[in-house]
Amino acid sequence: MTASDIAIIAGSASRLLTATICADLGVRPCETTAKVFSEGNVYVSINENIRGRDACIIQSTTVPVNRNLMEMMFFIDAARRASARSVTVVIPWFSYAKGDKRDNDERVSIRARVCADMLETAGADRVLAVDLHAPQVQGFFRIPVDNLQAIGVLGEALRHQLDENSVSVAPDAGSAKRARQFAERLRLPLAVADKRRRAHDENAEVLEIMGDVRGKTCLIIDDFTLSGKTLTSAADRLL
Repeated sequence: MTASDIAIIAGSASRLLTATICADLGVRPCETTAKVFSEGNVYVSINENIRGRDACIIQSTTVPVNRNLMEMMFFIDAARRASARSVTVVIPWFSYAKGDKRDNDERVSIRARVCADMLETAGADRVLAVDLHAPQVQGFFRIPVDNLQAIGVLGEALRHQLDENSVSVAPDAGSAKRARQFAERLRLPLAVADKRRRAHDENAEVLEIMGDVRGKTCLIIDDFTLSGKTLTSAADRLL
């Protein structure tokens, strides 16, 4: 396979990333159109021949999440209908991966599984994600999923900024495994914050810190932030 065999399609949320990838590969992205009509409908088109080529669609599901999600689905379908040989979807940030389980036996949707079904139905052959919020999301798919980890790059960057008097901190129990990975790579001790969330909103309260943080430089490890309240609450409790 050569670079000319790959048709790289930039979603609206990932144009800069796509341009950087194409520059590194020495290719140009496909000519495409993506817009939203006045009533809210999303429209996409691939404006060149990709018949027999391996399509690679790069789209992050950042804000506006639902528009970017639907645009991604429509680009997959468009590539299929344009007779692409295969369709790989690169999702740098898979927002709905947060919805990976039912909470407290409530009657809720497992949103990550719904999105997995949508990607497969639209025609994706493979998904490439980055630091999925929950590893079990890979099991929601019947197609191959590669979950790239940024810890190697981030760990090397942090290694030169931290000393032996530092500690890796998980702002909640759900982040403990990720924080432990950083702790092991950087040879740091681990501390975990006990967080309580009273409702399905962005308000969380850190109750206590489990681990020794007195007099140490604290490295808080989390995979995403919305309002920043968990991180600031953890920082306040650490102080």
